[in-house]
Amino acid sequence: MLAADTLAVAKDVPPANLAPNNHLYFLAGAGFACLAVLAWLVAAGPGYLGYGASLLWTGPKAAPLYDIRVTPGDVAVRRNSDQLVTAQIIGLKPDKVRLFAHYQSARNKAWEPVAMQPQTDASAAPGNSNFQFLFAGLPENVEYYVQADHLTSRHYKVRVVDLPAVKQMTVTYHYPKWTGMHEVTEEHGGDLRAIEGTNAELTVQMDHPLRNGQLTLDDGKQITLSGGEGNLYKGSILMQRMAPITLPRSIRVSRSACRRTTSSLPTKRTRPRSPSIGQ
Repeated sequence: MLAADTLAVAKDVPPANLAPNNHLYFLAGAGFACLAVLAWLVAAGPGYLGYGASLLWTGPKAAPLYDIRVTPGDVAVRRNSDQLVTAQIIGLKPDKVRLFAHYQSARNKAWEPVAMQPQTDASAAPGNSNFQFLFAGLPENVEYYVQADHLTSRHYKVRVVDLPAVKQMTVTYHYPKWTGMHEVTEEHGGDLRAIEGTNAELTVQMDHPLRNGQLTLDDGKQITLSGGEGNLYKGSILMQRMAPITLPRSIRVSRSACRRTTSSLPTKRTRPRSPSIGQ
């Protein structure tokens, strides 16, 4: 009976009286507008709202909104050498950034926290900040990570290795035949001066055996070192250009670099003069 009476009354009441078309059009427009805003947030990802919407609907992005980028990350260095660690904070301006280090000899001891120093860099993107810390004279392996507010980087390792080092370097000049000059051997103590066309033979004394050693000049040219008996290695440079050549500060050993114990020594050449005939 109740259902029948309700149907009889509903026949005389049109739907427009309960939900006017204007209200329906407004609600539909609002729904489409919300859908457009959501699509824009997901596609453009502005700010933390857009980043959250993008994570919810499309999954993680390649570049996170907040992150800590640590340089150099995992690296191998010479024993007792220094290593600079730089942390770039993405999306935050923290007042304090700390580096936590755990040395190999510490075993099960707690991590050692140390404050990183802010780095003033005009080229840093807005909203980002850079901090740095120097490991001085590393004697052993160390594991570290960086923490800024609620952000924590992944763990990295600095591996300490014993690389061969240059003890001494000598140069033997082989002058062009037309000069009639005998070859000259001298220790590396200053600028190299020789006539254009001279072949400078380098002899490098290492303190340990060297594998796949190369001299890399400033112009990118690489000179392969040969030999190995008594930790002596040789290479040569042909002086055939007027522009100075600077000998490298390091010798490349496979993927690592061995520092020289002497300073960079530029090589200079002089153009040969025409021979004169005396009376």
